[in-house]
Amino acid sequence: MDARSGHGRLARGYARQGRHHVQLQLGRRLRGGSGVAPVHGGRPQGGPRQLVPASGRRDQGRQQQLVPAGRAQDRSPAQRQPHRLARAQLRRSQRPRDRTGEGGRSARCAAALPVAGATTATAGTHQTGASAAALERRSAGPSGTAPPAAYNRSPVAITEVSVVTESLPGSQVGLTIEVPQAQVDGAYERVLQRLSQRVKIGGFRPGKAPRALVEARLGATAIREEVIDFLVPQAVDQALKEREIEAIDRPQVEIQELERGRPARFTARVSVWPEVTLPDLDSLQVEKPTTEVTDEMVEQRLGELRERLAQIEPVEREAQAGDVVVGDLKVTVDGQEVPSEARSASEIELREGVVIAELLAALPGRKTGEVAVAEITMPEEHPDPELRGKAAQLEVTVQGVKQKTVPELSDEIAEQLSGGEQKTADDLRTATREDLVAQARRLDELKFEQEAVKAVVEAAQVDVPHSLVDREVDREMEDLERRLGRRGLLLDRYLEYLNKTQEEYRAELHGDAEGRVRTDVVLEQTGKELAISPGEDEVTEYMRGEAEKDPELKGQLDTLTRSEAARDYFRHRLTRLRVLEALVARVGRSNRETKAE
Repeated sequence: MDARSGHGRLARGYARQGRHHVQLQLGRRLRGGSGVAPVHGGRPQGGPRQLVPASGRRDQGRQQQLVPAGRAQDRSPAQRQPHRLARAQLRRSQRPRDRTGEGGRSARCAAALPVAGATTATAGTHQTGASAAALERRSAGPSGTAPPAAYNRSPVAITEVSVVTESLPGSQVGLTIEVPQAQVDGAYERVLQRLSQRVKIGGFRPGKAPRALVEARLGATAIREEVIDFLVPQAVDQALKEREIEAIDRPQVEIQELERGRPARFTARVSVWPEVTLPDLDSLQVEKPTTEVTDEMVEQRLGELRERLAQIEPVEREAQAGDVVVGDLKVTVDGQEVPSEARSASEIELREGVVIAELLAALPGRKTGEVAVAEITMPEEHPDPELRGKAAQLEVTVQGVKQKTVPELSDEIAEQLSGGEQKTADDLRTATREDLVAQARRLDELKFEQEAVKAVVEAAQVDVPHSLVDREVDREMEDLERRLGRRGLLLDRYLEYLNKTQEEYRAELHGDAEGRVRTDVVLEQTGKELAISPGEDEVTEYMRGEAEKDPELKGQLDTLTRSEAARDYFRHRLTRLRVLEALVARVGRSNRETKAE
């Protein structure tokens, strides 16, 4: 995982869509300006590390949203190393949207938090939410919005609920909620009043038909569904407020009892931001690697430099090690030639590390017109899923042989290779060693940073919510679909090549996704305990520094510095960098003190 830029897009609420969108676009636009390198996970990432917001497009068509999310504390997303994005996308991302205030709380406290599933239970039987479709047809707003405006103006506000909570595994909280009879009856009355204005009954003007006739026309089930739509969001919201619970995903609601003339009772289950118990940072022991630059490494590097000045000339003889063979390549798998793998007049350098070992063994000794055959196994990471891991036969028809002559290192060659900076071969050798030592030191520091983060994450105690992991998998799938789209491919077709269903592919992503989420949660808590919080001036200065590395961002610096969403994004990146610096310094100091003892 890219811990420096902070992957994860760990959204901490659903009323932050404007900032989420800008952060996503900025993350894609930047080019890793902070010198970000992978820290936990082993591979650099090309896309930002942000999670899919619950009320985004992928939620359309699901069951209706019932519970407002006004309290969910906004938690900064952890971004991966960003990559370039088109100018137009960045401009679109900066259009005014919903904004959140300092501290992360939403300024729009009435935004709706969707319910992932609502189930009714009556007299021991379960009926899964048939209300969603029916309510969508009658509701003034689409699925995923707050209750209709007519209900919002209702004098029947749910202000009194009885709540019993329990802690559940996976950083979840269960709530048993009871609403008094008086408020249930008031909800029924308000719903019937509203529906009577819309029901057309012959002989009566809208709203003037007798209540009993209206109820008979609508039916008890439809009326109850409307009452659920009106009552449950307010009740769950009130319960969460009373218990000061900040939900980070959709409440799972099950109706136990909801009838006129009786108290309502239902249960809800929500995920909350996980509690993190960090280890004693001073007690962590992480060995700091030290890479020694040997004479062999220096000579290898000098040889690579001299390769730039190599002379290549055709020869009339058999191929030898170090030569360049010009040949036509044919690949056969399962007895069938693979046209996509064929190559004409391909230059193959017979040098270890440049060509696969099978061809390096088969080509020496061959002359023009002869064919060299090698049996190989296609690599597992081959772009074509149909060829991965398959046994294959390579045939190379030699069309010509070229001799490659690499000059010896001399003072003249040294000056030429260094652009005149080094006058002698010894000077170039010394400068090369210094460069390798500096590179080795940077790699050692990066390795130590990776190991320090890994040690903290593994020693920390945290129960990662499944909802955050699922949203991280959603983000991975979106990134994959976007990358395939740029190549003119469809996700479904790609999965067919892999012979996997989308569920199977998502299951494969789950482990790495959980690791990234866990790392992000632990590093965020580390920043809190180390009291790392950059000031506004520091954020502005950091933004200027990042813009200097990208001309396109530099041209929009004034706009970015005035954008709250952009500032939040860069604030999070800067905070993450400082957390890593402080963590490495703390663990490094602990190691030195231990050795001194």
